[in-house]
Amino acid sequence: MTPISQPAIWFSTAHSSLPTLARDLSVPVAIIGAGLMGLTAALELSRAGVRAIVLERHWIGAGDTGHTTAHVTARPDAPMADLVSSLGADKAAQLWSAMVGAVDHLKTRSEQLNVPFGTVNAWLLGREARLNSELEALLSVGASVFIGTPPAPLPRKQGLCVRSQARFDIAEYLRATAAQAQQLGAEIVEQAVVTAANGNRLTVSSPLGEFTVQAERVIIATHVPVFANPLLLDRLKPTQSYALALAVPSGSAPDILCEDDEDPYHYYRLERGATRGHANEDIVIFGGQDHATGQPVKGSPFRKLESTLQKWLPKVSTRLLREWSGELWTVADGMPIIGTDDHDRYFGTGFAGVGMTQATLAGLMATEWARGRAVPWQDLFTPKRFAASEVPGFLQRGAGFVTDLIASGLPHKLPSSDSLEPGAGGIVRGEAGKAAAYRTLSGQLLQLDPRCTHAGCELIWNALDSTWDCGCHGSRFSANGQVRSGPALTPMKPLE
Repeated sequence: MTPISQPAIWFSTAHSSLPTLARDLSVPVAIIGAGLMGLTAALELSRAGVRAIVLERHWIGAGDTGHTTAHVTARPDAPMADLVSSLGADKAAQLWSAMVGAVDHLKTRSEQLNVPFGTVNAWLLGREARLNSELEALLSVGASVFIGTPPAPLPRKQGLCVRSQARFDIAEYLRATAAQAQQLGAEIVEQAVVTAANGNRLTVSSPLGEFTVQAERVIIATHVPVFANPLLLDRLKPTQSYALALAVPSGSAPDILCEDDEDPYHYYRLERGATRGHANEDIVIFGGQDHATGQPVKGSPFRKLESTLQKWLPKVSTRLLREWSGELWTVADGMPIIGTDDHDRYFGTGFAGVGMTQATLAGLMATEWARGRAVPWQDLFTPKRFAASEVPGFLQRGAGFVTDLIASGLPHKLPSSDSLEPGAGGIVRGEAGKAAAYRTLSGQLLQLDPRCTHAGCELIWNALDSTWDCGCHGSRFSANGQVRSGPALTPMKPLE
């Protein structure tokens, strides 16, 4: 998969350069993916004396972990009041305990690895009824929470505050975690693409050839699990989210986590600028403007974020440093899916907007599974919790989404590729029907099959990111058809 070109503020455009796979091998544990889940498992297994290899398609942090805003919070994305109602008090308390455990683990490992980690309060801004229901639910599961006045200069007069949440430097954490895992015996290889799996026998392609990795246990840490059952993928709703990093005068913005309950919602955190070479400045990270992957983008989400931030921080001068987008995956019942697939390989997905916490949780659970030990909270997050009669996730996205999906496959007048300016793309009228066309900056016309290589759904052109996006299961392709994010594994097919 081709990584998204603009990573989060913690990641430079330069990336790690580790060796690639150069031989066949047999290992106790093979981990696919070097994001937060995969490297968490690699380090914990290495600490336990279990030899593991991490197979990364690109480089450390090239996937979803590299496009985060790195909020560390035990409060799930879904309202806790809804979770208490749907799960019951006991299971909701288990969920809270699992999330708190993951936050504590991140704090402990960050301190051991000498990675910047700051404990801060997390605020929810919203309507009084929502705040009161969340307060009651969070208190019932054991959270330390209160309703009060958010720090200045936030314009809201009232908010809900969860104490002792956190922010950290995710890029530094990944580097330090990988380095310690290697010191303890783990092997991490980059540019190693897992192209096929026959049980625990993996076929891996690298620049040096095609090799076989035979493992006793396989952990799939690609967020969207490769080789997944389509019914599992239908439980997931893929969403695009956008983020800005802006320099502000030091001390002018509160050092908190914060989100509102608008639709689409917004989220905020601070990064101390001095730690990133910005003397006398802090860095505000502000995100939101979410929409379903594969849905046409109207206007610029980044400019809308800037406008909203001006209302959050009135009279605070800002200087734009970076803007990026990422992809979130949510599950209808508000919890991640963590467990084994049909071939007894362990995976985690559906981390929604709390990926730092839930990816860590999934990595810890995968470690216990790979060691043959009892896995805490397994019954809570199991893929087997869904009833066969439930409506697939992609149909739960609303009538408008389904209507658009159906309409895209119906006959309608298409433009000619002659209408495309350099740098533009779109579905056009080809010689044998529809074509996904892109005109390069040099004027060359590329024409590709407009169907997603995962399940055959028609792709749309995303002019903001210059990608081909799939509304069915969230695959994204670069303008030239290379895979940027799964579950698709193979590039778009050129048209003759």
